[in-house]
Amino acid sequence: MRKFLFGAALILACSAFATAQNLEPTGYNPVDYHRIQLSDAKTFTAQFQSVSAVPAISMIAGTLPARTVRAILSVPKAVYLREYFALDDAGRLHLLLVAKTADNHDILTSRITEADGSTISEATARKWIRNYAASPMFSKYGSVYASSIHKDAVQAVITQNNATNLRFYFATDGGRITSVLSGITAQGVESSEYIADRNCCPPLDTNKGELAQ
Repeated sequence: MRKFLFGAALILACSAFATAQNLEPTGYNPVDYHRIQLSDAKTFTAQFQSVSAVPAISMIAGTLPARTVRAILSVPKAVYLREYFALDDAGRLHLLLVAKTADNHDILTSRITEADGSTISEATARKWIRNYAASPMFSKYGSVYASSIHKDAVQAVITQNNATNLRFYFATDGGRITSVLSGITAQGVESSEYIADRNCCPPLDTNKGELAQ
């Protein structure tokens, strides 16, 4: 079942870089730098499942229209899509999406979009992020609270594969939580090229995004 979910996928494993002052490696090309094989993406999601603090957690964080993500990234100064890991009061893991500037600041709106297309208030988002940071999952998954990817790489997932929807999966890379992203066509087919970011974001107390403050 899990292998079927990936099909032939264009997958983007997303995470932030080490500091706000040095977000990108020398010669960074967002699309080329993040490209990986499907086998790697399957490994990342399998690793998440194997160390999951709550085995019942689905590896699918959600699916939403590509136009929704484009809208998030269309605001002035948006350079990255940041994805926060968040835990609701019932213990369910969520992925929250916000735009991020080149110098690592969140661009917040009145409602925060989840990877499943629903929205929550900023207050609820902050509470859920605090829940996650205080949970056993936070240390189990490498003390990582968020991941991010350059908007050019996200755009490539959409345009190069004629994707009408984007699907986010929970994953781990080297013991650190991250996410993988696939582009899905109008016919429901996941694409066949892959992109990944293997670098991990700072811990909760370093260069925190606004939602985590």
